[in-house]
Formats: sequence, structure tokens, C-alpha cells
Amino acid sequence: MTAAHGAGHEPPAVQASSSAVAPPSPSRGSLALRIYAFTAAIAVAVMASLIILPRYLGSPRYLEPQAALVQTIVERLAQRDPVRRGEVLARLAPRLRGKLTLFDARLGELGSTAISLPGPSERELAGLQKDKWSLAHGRIVVRSDDGSLLAVYVPNRPGFPWHVVLPLGVGVLIVVGAASLWFSRRLVRPLGDLASAARRFGSGETSARARLHRADELGEVGRAFDDMADRTAAVLAAQRQLMADVSHELRTPLARIRVALELAAEDPVAASDVLSSVGADLDEIDHLIEDILTTARLDAGGADLRRSLVTVGELAERAAAQFVARHPGRTLEDRAAPSARADLGVRPGAGAARPGQPARQRRQVLGAGDAGDLGHRGRRGVRGHRPGRRHDRRRADLRVHAVLARGHQPRPPHRRRGAGPGPRSSHRAGARRRRDLAIVFRPRHHRAPGPPDSQRWIVNKLIPRVLVLAALAGVVAYLALKRPWASSKPTIKFQTVSVGRGSIAAQVTASGTLSARGTVLVGAQVSGRVLEIHADWNDKVKKGQVIAKLDDSVLKAQIEQISAGYAVAVANQKKSEVAVMDAERQLARQKTLAAQSLVASAVVEQAEVVLETARASLAASKAQVAQSAASLKQGRTNLGYATIYSPVDGVVLSRSVELGQTVAASLQAPTLFTIAEDLARMQIDTAVSEADVGRLTEGMKATFTVDAFAGKTFEAVVRQIRNSPTTTQGVVTYDAVIDVDNKDLSLKPGMTANVTFVLEQVTDVVKIPNAALRMRLTPDQMRAMAEVYGLRRPGANGSSGASGSNGSAPAGGARPTGAPGGAAARPNGSSRFGDKRPVWKLENGKPKMVLVKPGLTDGSATQMVEGELAPQDLLITEITGLPAPSRKIGAF
Repeated sequence: MTAAHGAGHEPPAVQASSSAVAPPSPSRGSLALRIYAFTAAIAVAVMASLIILPRYLGSPRYLEPQAALVQTIVERLAQRDPVRRGEVLARLAPRLRGKLTLFDARLGELGSTAISLPGPSERELAGLQKDKWSLAHGRIVVRSDDGSLLAVYVPNRPGFPWHVVLPLGVGVLIVVGAASLWFSRRLVRPLGDLASAARRFGSGETSARARLHRADELGEVGRAFDDMADRTAAVLAAQRQLMADVSHELRTPLARIRVALELAAEDPVAASDVLSSVGADLDEIDHLIEDILTTARLDAGGADLRRSLVTVGELAERAAAQFVARHPGRTLEDRAAPSARADLGVRPGAGAARPGQPARQRRQVLGAGDAGDLGHRGRRGVRGHRPGRRHDRRRADLRVHAVLARGHQPRPPHRRRGAGPGPRSSHRAGARRRRDLAIVFRPRHHRAPGPPDSQRWIVNKLIPRVLVLAALAGVVAYLALKRPWASSKPTIKFQTVSVGRGSIAAQVTASGTLSARGTVLVGAQVSGRVLEIHADWNDKVKKGQVIAKLDDSVLKAQIEQISAGYAVAVANQKKSEVAVMDAERQLARQKTLAAQSLVASAVVEQAEVVLETARASLAASKAQVAQSAASLKQGRTNLGYATIYSPVDGVVLSRSVELGQTVAASLQAPTLFTIAEDLARMQIDTAVSEADVGRLTEGMKATFTVDAFAGKTFEAVVRQIRNSPTTTQGVVTYDAVIDVDNKDLSLKPGMTANVTFVLEQVTDVVKIPNAALRMRLTPDQMRAMAEVYGLRRPGANGSSGASGSNGSAPAGGARPTGAPGGAAARPNGSSRFGDKRPVWKLENGKPKMVLVKPGLTDGSATQMVEGELAPQDLLITEITGLPAPSRKIGAF
């Protein structure tokens, strides 16, 4: 055994950790370094993308393909007739992903696809001297091969290099996902274990430990938590032991002092004698307080400890001396056998308290002194008076377990009330072989002993517990057999609907938009400022009516210019004709002279050349006259375009131009008016799903409603079902065109119509609400219904019974399930009724099952083809308040 002495030596390190050897120090920061490296890699990738992408978007490698495309367009426009360039630009505008403006060699604007762009700068023109295009500031400037055309092109937005960004983004996502998975698998489970251990430790389970065997920060946190938990558990155990021992040892001296004070108060004469014995009790309390303070110093690690090997006999002598010093006037009798007094060697440290448990060390040393190993069961008795005890005689058995080389582990003894500190400490130092040492306290005046402890436990605890259990068993048996709750009829509520009579139509619904059967967009073919507007919104116009006029002053000036050019061309033609006539006369004269040999033949040849030249000039003059005539005709036609006429009879739906507004028609004709031919006849373009389009036919009747006229239904007829599909978010629909009669002009174009196509219709039939057809009961509910209302298996005529649905709803209520009517799929268990369906009818306050054969359905009600239902019958749609069945009955 080991003993602790308060010496002046240096105190050894006291640890409360459960680990004998400290774990190896983890590599600090390894997890943080991995996180930092991963974050740095992502940041580098993002920065590289931000640096590379802008440079790529502004590089010639990206702009040159677009420049080549613009170059091709410019070359084609240079080869076209200048009059048709506007038409070509109008066709190219929808396909270009940017703005294009054409300039001539003098930087005069010829046309633009959208807004006009500024002309080329001097730097760009200088670049065009060396190359076919110039790339600067996101603009592309291109010239034609002959230099007659210049084009400035500005892309709407730079194309995104998906071939670079997409693989990079996918790679980053893969890296992030893999790293996240790895980190989650590495961190989530240890953190969960640590959090679980912390919660269990906080809830009072002091044995909870994290036990994280890791070499990173989490492992260090887990080991720190385990060490803290060990220290906390040791401190709590020491505190509980200290409080138990102190409360036990202080009881006896305090009781003697209280008795002495009571005797002194009753007998003042004997007070001095009585109070003289209080000093010994105060000394004993002083010793206990000193022990408490020593234990507190041991708990705080402030006392010096020194280990030494002692024998059981020495410990017994110390304990006996301490007992005699603390209990003056009492004798200590040694009733052990002489053979048991020999010293017995004990292994050092066996059964001793571990370091870091000073309270246990102290109690073990003091308790072992009272528990010398006797070699057999022996007793040490102490005779004396114990004041303050209600029983005349009390025995405290102290069983100390010494560690021997052989033996077995005994059962822990039952600790009796009033025993000394020995049982608790000696029990913690459990040994393999048991030797008992009993200290018997006998008062001077004792009475007859009470009943044994086993009898007292049977009377005080066992019998009351058996009686309570028997009473509970009786109550449970009574409730199970009598079922008092079943004596009163349960409150069951039914929700019902009534059977009706009327017409049912199978329908297909769709939505569409009202529009006029013919709509004309009126535009301007020439550019100019709007001078007059003769039509407004909702105005009725006739075919050929003037609805707007444009400023024609420029067009008239152009006609005058072309007319003057035409006159010059006619004059040039006459001049060429005169020149031809003169050349012919000169040739005839020269030929006559040559025949007379008066001139050389070369003169005749020259005259022939002059004649041919005059004839060619005459042909050119005629062509010039024809060209001028065509230009004059075009100018007069454009002048006629300055006046806008209505092309059809109809109503103006919209006007997109204001007085004084400039209309630019160089690229495409702007829309000025939208005219509907006839609003008395309109159409609805409905989107019908592919599942229902096969059920529609041309000429089928339809009805529709609009939000503007709530409660009013309009009739229509299907005119055309177009074969062209329309796919919207994976849903395929077809356009069904419906003709609508709108003589009162109440319907407006653009209204949303809710169209219903009538596929089949029956009249004057019994209508069963679909909610009643959907109502199903589970087997438990059926058994409860059978118990409450005495239902039986349904007969062939559809009498009361139950359905065999395999539902899983609770027994407290039944709700509708499944789909409505004949369009619904047959529920589980209904196949045994064939083509009939079960419904529940409320008759005289009781449910009754009736089998019906459903027919046509419109989604809310179903036709009854066959069945025993009449109008105004009540059908059950929901049952609430059904009790749980008490026993199993036959299946329905």
C-alpha cells in the first residue's frame, strides 16, 4: 500500500487525464494549409481568367472573323446597283449581330442598318491604306476593293469564348466538388462525434469522450476535450466523495455537542461536568476541519506528496491511535485471532488511488488502517456511548478488501447507514480476496435489537411495490376487458353531397387569344416627315382612303432634277442624230471623191470611223434618255408613296406615328398603322395539347369565356386544326383556329379566351359528384364501421357493406382519394366489383354502400348508368370520428 505524507518535498505533477501517455503532437496547421492552398488555387484560376478573357475579346484573333464577314458584305454591295443597296441592307439587318453604316469614298452616308455610326477617323483611314480593314476600339472599318464603299461595323456585344470558359468552369467545378467531398468526409464525422460527446457531457454523462485519433487540429481539439472531461470528472468525483465523507464524520461530534447542550440546559448543576466533555468533541471537529483543509490542498495540488511502502499492521496501528485520540474514554478491543496479526506484504500501488485523486488517497490511507488483513473474518469492537441515536443498538460493519496474490472478486457489500469512512474508500480499492473488519458501537443502555435488515427491506419496500404493481395490473385488465369508452356511442360526423339530375358533357379545355381574321400593317416606302394624319385609333377606313401624308418637297425636287436630266438626255440624243446624218453625208462625199481619185482611200476610211462613232454616240444618248425616263418614273412613283392610302376596308387598331415625326424607310418600311379588315368576324388561336388534339375535328362546336364578360358564354366553331407544332418548355401544342361571330363588336382583339371543346354530351341523367366516388375506407375503418353500425358483407343487390380498399389512412377518419369519375384509374380493391364503383349513401343516419356503374364525366360529376340512387340522395364524401376497432372481424 502507498501512503501520502505532507512533507516539505517538491510535489509531483498531478494529472487527472485518463491517458497514461500523452499522444504525439499533431502537425499544426496542416488542415489550414490545405484549405489555404485550395483557396489560392481557385483565386489564381479566376484571376487568370479575368486577365486572359478581356485580352482575347479585344484581340485581332477575335475580331478578324467578323471583319472578314463585313468585308464580304461590302464587296457584294459594291457590285450591286446603288438603288438596291437599301433593299440588301434591309435583308441583312436581322442577321447581323451589330450595327453597320455605309459610306462612299467622300465619307457621305449611304445607309445604315440601325442608328447611324460616326464615320472612319483619320487613324482608321490610314490603316485602310495598308490593309483591307482596321480594328480599333471595338470598331471594324472595311473598304471595298475598288475603294467606292466604306463600312463601319460595331458588334452589339462581344461574343463569349465558350470554348475557353466552359472547360475552365467545368474543371473548377470538378475540383471544387472533389475538394468539398473530401473535406466533408474528413470533417463532418469528427465534428459530429465531438459535438455528440460535448452534448452528452453537458447533459451529465461524465464518461462521454470524443476519442478522435487524428493528427490535425480536430484531433488536438478532441484530445483537449477528453483531457478536460477527465479532469472535470475527477474533480466532480472528489467533490462528491469529500461531501459524503465530511457529512458522515461530522454527524457524531455534532450530535454529542447537541445532547450535551440539551443536558446542560435541563440540569444547570451538572452543566460544568457535561460541558467539560464538549472539548473532546470540539477537538474532534477541529481534526476533521484540518483534514478537510488538507484534502482541499490536495485537491488544489498545493500540498506535498511523498509515497512510501507501509504494512497493513502499521496502518492499523496508526488508525487505532487516531481513533483513540479522537474518541477519549473509549476502548478499542482486538478480537481478531492471533494468527491474523502477522504483517502481510502487499504489492506497492495495488488497490491504491491513482495520482490526481488526493481525496481518495487520503480516505484510502485512513480506511486501510481500520482494515488490517486478518487472514480470516475477524472483528474489532469499540464499546462506548453514541448519543443522538434513536436506536438503542446499532452496528456498523466495515468490510475492507485487501489485495492478495490469489482469490476472487467479492460482491460489494451493502453499505449501511451510520458506517465510518472505511466502506466507501475500501470498496474503491477492491481486492481479489475479502477479509472483514467490523467495528461494533454499543451504548451503555441498549434495548432489544430490531428486525433484521432483510425483513425491514421486505416490509418497507418490497411489499408496497408488489401492491402497487398488482393495482396497476388490475386497472389495465379492467380497461382491457370492460372497455368503458365503448359503452357510449362515439360521435361520428359525415360530410355529404346530394345526387342531382341534369346534363353532362365531356370536354377539352384550352386557352387562346382573340384576333381579327385579317390584319394589315400599313407602312411607308419613302422617308420623310409626317405632315398630315387623317386616321386615328378605332377609326373606320375605306380602301383607297388617304390616312397620312409625308413631306414631298424633297421628292418633288428630285423629280425636277431628274426631269432636267431627262431633257439634257433628249437633247444629247438629237445632237447625236445630227452628228450621224452629217457623218453619213461626209462619207458619201468622200466616196464620190475617191471614185474620181481626188482623195486617198485613207480619207474614206476616216469618214467611215467618224460615222460609226456618231452612231455609237447616238445609241448611248438613247440609253441615257431611257435611263432618265426610268428615273423620272421612279421619282414620280416615290412622290406618290408620300401619300399613304388604306389598302383595305376596316378599323384602325393602332397608330404608330405622330404628326411631325420623321420616318426613315431606307432600310425597312416602318409600320405606321395596323388595320383590321372586319371585327365582326374574329378568330381564336388556341393552344391544344398533343394529348387532346386527336379528339378535335373541324366543324366541332366550342364555347369560350372572357374575363371582360364574366358569366357570359360565347359560341364558336372550329375552322382549322393546323399541323405545325409548337414546343414550349417541352410541352407540344397545336393551333386550333376557331371562328367567332362578333356582330355586336363586344369582343376586342387581344382578349384571352378560355375555350371549351364539347366532345360528347348527355342530358337528363343522374349526376353523382366525383367526391363521393373518390371516398375510400381502410380495413380498420371498415371494421370500426361494422362494430358501430352492425354492417355486413354487401349482397348482390348492392346492400350495405364495406369496400376492400388497401388504404393506409388512420381509423379516425376517411378522406377522398384517387381521381374523379370515369376518367380516373380504378382504385385498389375495386376490381372485384367489375365495372361498378362503390359509393356510400347516408340512409336514416347510417352509412350504406351502393354499387353504381359510372358513365360520362365532366371532371366534377359523373353520369350514373346503372345503380340504386335517386336525385336528392345524400352521398358521403368524408367520415370523421371513427374509433379504432377492438377486435378483428371478417374481411369485407
